[in-house]
Amino acid sequence: MEKEYRMNFNIFARISVALFVMPIIIIGAISAFDKDQTVSKDENRTLKQKPEFSVISLVSGDLTKDFDEYYADTFPNRSGFMKINKKINAFFSQRATGSDNIVIINRDNDENDFKGEALTEK
Repeated sequence: MEKEYRMNFNIFARISVALFVMPIIIIGAISAFDKDQTVSKDENRTLKQKPEFSVISLVSGDLTKDFDEYYADTFPNRSGFMKINKKINAFFSQRATGSDNIVIINRDNDENDFKGEALTEK
């Protein structure tokens, strides 16, 4: 009985590890071999280019910071993930407010200050 349990546990453990590791390997391979975009049309900006290696930039920490920014800009299917993120954020922000009211806050303390009141149609 215990031998059968151990065998089932080993199979389950191997499948779990494979399901965890395979996406990491696949995304890493895609990232290594795909062509990096240079411009983001959605954000209207130039994407970070692959940093040049130097011992000085490695020791100072600039290489790792630049490589982190580069990878974040060139992640596989980045624009698709950003669209999904935008939809999720819009869903939760609308649920949090519960309405379409807009609150205007004027920090100048003048007579036009709305004092954080919601503007609604009467």
